[in-house]
Amino acid sequence: MSPLGSDERRQSKRFMVREGSSFVVTHKEKTLGKIIDISEGGFAFSYESERVWSAEQVENCMIFGDHDSCLSNLPMDTVQDQIFKTPSSDKEILVRRRSVKFGVLNRSQKDDLDFFIWINGVSDC
Repeated sequence: MSPLGSDERRQSKRFMVREGSSFVVTHKEKTLGKIIDISEGGFAFSYESERVWSAEQVENCMIFGDHDSCLSNLPMDTVQDQIFKTPSSDKEILVRRRSVKFGVLNRSQKDDLDFFIWINGVSDC
């Protein structure tokens, strides 16, 4: 049994990403999210919003990183969506953390993902 119990689903090594260098953008609303970590199996990101991103927004998002690295059109599904309230000087801000798993990737998508992790990953989680 893993140290985190039976809820641990990740099978791939996770990598933290460079602070402020990697982010997610939805196509339709141009909403910006910050990548927390990434692996060959999926990634986690956070974003400030009152509204939840729809499954379509997540499935069609683009992931950007250092050196013009970009991932798009990857099959993915949300596995967790959490809401946190963070106090600010004026009001509470809703921050959402979303964990996404990749579907079956073709060779080109896997190569692009490996390159993205190599360029943007800074340390194991």
